[in-house]
Amino acid sequence: MQKIWTIILIVSLIGNLIGLLVVWKAFDYRKKMIAAWSQSNEWLPETTKNFGSGEADKDSAEIIFLGASITADWDFAKFFPGKRYRNMGIDGQFSSQLLLRFQHDIVNRRPQAVVIKLCEMNFSHDMPISLLQENIQMMATLAQGNSIRPIFLAMLPVTAKRDRSRAGDPINSRVAEFNRWLSGFCAANRYLYIDIASALSDGAGNLDPANARDNVHPNDTGYAKMAEVFTAALSREE
Repeated sequence: MQKIWTIILIVSLIGNLIGLLVVWKAFDYRKKMIAAWSQSNEWLPETTKNFGSGEADKDSAEIIFLGASITADWDFAKFFPGKRYRNMGIDGQFSSQLLLRFQHDIVNRRPQAVVIKLCEMNFSHDMPISLLQENIQMMATLAQGNSIRPIFLAMLPVTAKRDRSRAGDPINSRVAEFNRWLSGFCAANRYLYIDIASALSDGAGNLDPANARDNVHPNDTGYAKMAEVFTAALSREE
């Protein structure tokens, strides 16, 4: 009888191990598929949309902002009235997709400067920081090679509530690591780095709920602070 129970136990353990292996394979496959999708051209239909505040012709912008949802939701007519800025943010885009459309949306439009901002979504979907760094370097090179000034905005953290909800996989520690790297990269290459994250922070490296409409995106108060910090930083450089 003991021998039978031993066999049952062994079979059960083997079954559990196989189950865990299948789950791990599924998660690994999902991660690879997300990375592959981030390199895809599914953003192409978005380029037919009319971006910007409507205050300037599409080819006359002095500065173009490139990013994902936080950039896309930034109301330039409200927060940058009269400025020849154009918003080329597209919701849900990873850094690789920004790089893919850099020629179409930035270089071909010939602005004086491009403002590049990545979203925390890259980390919440497990993109390696090395991929973000390489894409930033490539976009900076493309900008400079086409006489376009690259300007970089810090990545915004999420709220503490959102960070805690991820249990053993927090986002804000990686956001802070990326911002440290980005700041150093900009300093080494004499690019303008604008720390909008500190202006919206709760003082502990999290997005302050008072500046957020949800746990990730700024509200009007947050966007106003971002605009103020950006304008001040740009003025100091002129």
